[in-house]
Amino acid sequence: MAQLRRGFRSEVFAHNAFMYEKERMYIDVSSTRSAWSEVDEFLQSTSCGVCLVNAQSGAGKSSFLAKLASTYQQKESQAVYTRFCGTTPLTSTSKDVLISLIEELKESEVDEEAEENEMEKMKNGTLKEVRDSLFRTLSTKNDKSIIIVIDALDKLKDGSIPFWLVPSFETVFPAGVHVVASFIPDVTNTEHVEKYFSSHTQQRESMDTASAKLLQVTLPVLDTLQDKEMIIRHHLLRSDFPRKADEIELPAIATPLHLTLAALHAVFPIHLNGETQAGESVMNLVLLFFQKLEVYHGEVLVRKAFQYLNIAKEGLAAIEWEDLLSLDEEVKSSLFGGAQKDHATPPRLPGYVIQHILRSLEGLIQTSGREGYALYRWFHRQFWEGAAEKYRADADALRTFASYFSSKSTPEFGVKQEVEVGGKYNVRRGVELFPACFSLCADHADMSELEDWACSISDIYLVCHCKVWSGVVSQLSSLPNIESLRKEGGRKRAVYDVYRLLLSSGNEMEGCESVASMCRWVEQKKVLPSSCTVLTSDDLN
Repeated sequence: MAQLRRGFRSEVFAHNAFMYEKERMYIDVSSTRSAWSEVDEFLQSTSCGVCLVNAQSGAGKSSFLAKLASTYQQKESQAVYTRFCGTTPLTSTSKDVLISLIEELKESEVDEEAEENEMEKMKNGTLKEVRDSLFRTLSTKNDKSIIIVIDALDKLKDGSIPFWLVPSFETVFPAGVHVVASFIPDVTNTEHVEKYFSSHTQQRESMDTASAKLLQVTLPVLDTLQDKEMIIRHHLLRSDFPRKADEIELPAIATPLHLTLAALHAVFPIHLNGETQAGESVMNLVLLFFQKLEVYHGEVLVRKAFQYLNIAKEGLAAIEWEDLLSLDEEVKSSLFGGAQKDHATPPRLPGYVIQHILRSLEGLIQTSGREGYALYRWFHRQFWEGAAEKYRADADALRTFASYFSSKSTPEFGVKQEVEVGGKYNVRRGVELFPACFSLCADHADMSELEDWACSISDIYLVCHCKVWSGVVSQLSSLPNIESLRKEGGRKRAVYDVYRLLLSSGNEMEGCESVASMCRWVEQKKVLPSSCTVLTSDDLN
C-alpha cells in the first residue's frame, strides 16, 4: 500500500484491521457458495456496476464481505477499498464514507494544497455534490480496476436510501469500477439504485453497447445439517471448554449468529435452572447470555460495565473501561464491600477484571483503533439493541462517565482525559464528553454537566476539531426548552449561546488549528451576541 497522508491513514488501517478480524470468522459452507460464485464472477467480469448483498442481521454479511475484500486485495490487477460502516467515526454517515473514500483514492495527487481546498469544499457541500465528486474521481482511475466494498449500510445514520451508490441518472457508471454493498433489507431501500440500472440498461441496449450491471444477492439462512454442524464445530474448537457438536440441539433454520450463540451457550461454564434454548429467537439467546454473564462475573459489575459501553459513542479502550469501573462506587462496594475495616479498598480494579469480561465476549464485540487505543464496542445489531434495552444508563453512570472524560475525576494510575494528551488534542474527550452530558440532561433532567461543558471554551473547540459539532447542534436542537434557555441567564444561557454559535459558525470553527485561534476568530468575527452572559470577550482572551 502506498504511503498514505496522515489525514486518513488511520481510517484505512482501521478498516483493514477490521477486515482481517472478520475474515477469520468466515466459514466456507455450502449454503453460501452459490452467492460467493455469483459475486466472484461479477468482480472478475469486464462489466462495471454494483452488487447488492442483502441478508437479515447475523447472517454473516460482514465476514462474507471481509473474506471477499481480503481475497481481491491479493490480486495486483485490482485496487480494493473497504469501508465497514459504524467501525470508525468517519463511517457514521453517508457523506463521511464518501469523503474518506475520495481522500484515499486521491492519495497520490501531486498538488496536495489544491486537493485539501477541494476536500474542505466538499465537507461543506451536499451529499449529492460529494457523490458526484466521487464518481468523477473514479472515472479518472484507469490504471487498475477498482473494487469498493461497503459493509452494513444499515449502520449509517442516513443509510436508509443509499442513492449515492450510483452516479446521477445523466451520468454513465464509470468503466472498471465495481461497488459491493451489504445491508438489511428491512432497514435499507435500494429502489433508486435499481431504477438507475434499469434506465441505463434500456439506453445502452438501444445503442447496442455493453451496459453496467446490477447484481442482487441474498445470503441464505442455513438449513442443511452439515453446514450448521460445521459452524458449531468451528466455534467449539476455539472454546476453552470443548464439547461434542452432536450434543447440541440445533435450530431447524438458523443464521451464523444463531449458531454462534448456540455453541456459546453449550460451552459457557454457567447453566441456569430451567434454561432452554430450543426454539428460542436470537434476541432471547442474547438476553439469556447476558443473564449468564451476570451470574458468572457478578450482576453489578456486568450491569455497570455494559452501561458504560452503551454510553460510549466510539467504544471504550480497556484502560478507559477499567478507569470508569474504578470510579464507580457501586462497583467498588460490590467487589470490595466485604473487606475488613483495617484493609484499605484498592485504588482501582485489577486489570484482569475487564480482561475476564472481554474473554467472555470474544467474537461478539468489535475492535477499532483510535489515538493508539483499541476500542471495544458491540458489533451485531441484536447485541447492541439488547444491551441498550437491558442496561440503560442511569444518572450515576452518566455523571461518572462525564466526570471522567472532562478530567474532573481520574482513578489512581488512570488516564487523565485532559484537553491535550501527549501534545495532541484529545479526540476521545471531544467525541465522548458531550453525548454523556446531553443524555444526563435529556434523560434525567440534570443540566449540571451540560452547563459545565458549554462553559468550557476548550470543549467547544474539541467538538469542532473532532468534526462532531453538527451532531452537537442536532442534539441540542432536540431539547424542548432550548429557545427558552436564552431567557434564563447564567450557565443555562451558555448552553443556548453555544448552540447558536455552532449552528452559525461550526464550519468555520472546524478549520481553526487551536483553541487560541478559534477564540481569535470568534472575537474578530463577533459571532457571539452582546447579550451573552457567560461566553464573553474575557472568556475568549
